[in-house]
Amino acid sequence: MQTDDSALNAVPQPGCAARRPRWFLSRLVAFLLLASGGLTWDLVSKSWTFAVLGYPGGQSDWSWGSPFLWGQFKIQLTTSFNEGALFGFGQGFTLGFAALGVAAAVFILYWLFICGEAKSWCSTLALALITAGILGNLFDRLYLHGCRDALGRPLFGVRDFLDCTIPWISWGPQGLVWVPAWSWPVFNFADTYLVCGAGSLLIQSLFLPQPAPQPVAATDTNRLSVDAEQQSAIGPSASAPTSPSTESTEATPFGADGRPGIASLRSVSGFPSATGS
Repeated sequence: MQTDDSALNAVPQPGCAARRPRWFLSRLVAFLLLASGGLTWDLVSKSWTFAVLGYPGGQSDWSWGSPFLWGQFKIQLTTSFNEGALFGFGQGFTLGFAALGVAAAVFILYWLFICGEAKSWCSTLALALITAGILGNLFDRLYLHGCRDALGRPLFGVRDFLDCTIPWISWGPQGLVWVPAWSWPVFNFADTYLVCGAGSLLIQSLFLPQPAPQPVAATDTNRLSVDAEQQSAIGPSASAPTSPSTESTEATPFGADGRPGIASLRSVSGFPSATGS
């Protein structure tokens, strides 16, 4: 009975998974629920705020503040359009950031469910938050909100409305300056998802233990088990016969000078000995 040695000697290579493991469905459901829930909340909160307060520059009568560290924390609602990236950086590159958002969302899906990173709950939930943030801002960058100014011109950019004042530290001519109230750039919930997801990935990479790779010895053990089962199926008839010439030995195989004697050479070669029958 012949076996395919290439199939037995095949060692699983690290990288993308070839088939769906057990955890695939549970991680996929959790990812879709968190990403879709975060995206829905981001879009609904922006639509409601801009409809009630108007845009841009609408401001709520409501605000909340509290002493915090060396200054004051305060939050209120202020509508604005951001044509840049997170917290207002990179103004004027709306289409470029939209293309990057599409590429990032596709890569996250590939990394999680094709390459198998979704086996980690932390990675799955963190990347679900990041995906919700990407899609929430991508919705606005593609001008799917349909907002226009008083003259009917389209207002491109991401809708932001969370306006916070926080304690801050700046650098001045006299050195460090402890600012009690600094206006943080206006943002939205999608920005919050991006920051929380990226922070979770950073904490995971720095403090959480990484799973150890499976040793190659486990593959060798499985291979030996397969060989044993095949040998058992073949039976003892396949075992090689023992040559009688190798079993015969002389009492004194070596001569007085330490070299192999004639009897020893005859025993090994299979020729009959002159002293034996």
